[in-house]
Amino acid sequence: MDFVGSKGRKPYKEKMDGYIIIYDTSNLSRVKKTRFGRKLYGYTDKSNNGQYEYYRSGLLDEIPSRKLIRGVVIVKKKEADKVLNLMKKNTTWKRTEDK
Repeated sequence: MDFVGSKGRKPYKEKMDGYIIIYDTSNLSRVKKTRFGRKLYGYTDKSNNGQYEYYRSGLLDEIPSRKLIRGVVIVKKKEADKVLNLMKKNTTWKRTEDK
């Protein structure tokens, strides 16, 4: 099965050995949730009343990953520490190994 990438991401067709990371942002304020989401996934920045658009990349744009549902991400084993370091600073998270 081919996964279709989300906005700004290309489809990832290879088999991926990695970690399933489950995180929870319910204990964060709306401002902190937004900051975390932007750091993790990236965002579209609009300026001059929407005349210009810029895509600001997030951490998951730089590494092979899959977002399954809200709060669940699969990342390659060798890249998991980058994601976990970001999550340790911002969220409640749980790491499980994908077999």
